[in-house]
Amino acid sequence: MNRNLKWILLGAAIAVVAGLAISAVAAWRMGLPVLLIRHSQSETEETVTAVESGRGESDGRETSAETGLTERTVTFGADCGEIVSDLKLVDLEIRAADREDIQVRWWESGDDDYRVWEEGGVLRAEYGTDSNWYEHIWFGISWDHRRYRMEIEVPLDYEGVLTLGSTSGNISADGLSFGPDSAAASTSGEIELENCSFAGDLSVDATSGGIKLENCGC
Repeated sequence: MNRNLKWILLGAAIAVVAGLAISAVAAWRMGLPVLLIRHSQSETEETVTAVESGRGESDGRETSAETGLTERTVTFGADCGEIVSDLKLVDLEIRAADREDIQVRWWESGDDDYRVWEEGGVLRAEYGTDSNWYEHIWFGISWDHRRYRMEIEVPLDYEGVLTLGSTSGNISADGLSFGPDSAAASTSGEIELENCSFAGDLSVDATSGGIKLENCGC
């Protein structure tokens, strides 16, 4: 009897784990936080200074002992005439700020693959990953909102061409002057533009997502 009970409990446990895994996959595909075990992070703090490949003028890294995430910032000259993003599973926030350069900031773990560089006057930001889907999530109720988000700040008078793209991520822009032939496109994400002006045609495309324009005009 005891042996049968053990087999029954074992079968129930396997069914529960399988159900959680299926639910986690579905939630991950929808961009929702899920509850699964993630590789443990180092509990040490460190600050490293380096130079990003391309023409990044500075690169700062600071790892949080609490979350295990590394905050990275890279700055570029304001003479970059175009900004192009190709992000997957990442929300993009780009805004005008009282500064003289362009700053890109994001948060990552060791298995994330962000690439930010400048070449030929074009600043490019991309995200890809070689890790498994279950390595992108935490166990417990804590969810660090900074994960899978990139922030870009440009000078108040910046008027470059912006080609903003994100898959399964939202795009928000505030106070920007979009140069001619700019575009914003998101698949399975929202696009929100506030206090923006357009020097020419702007293409905005949101597949399976909404588009919101507030206080915008030519």
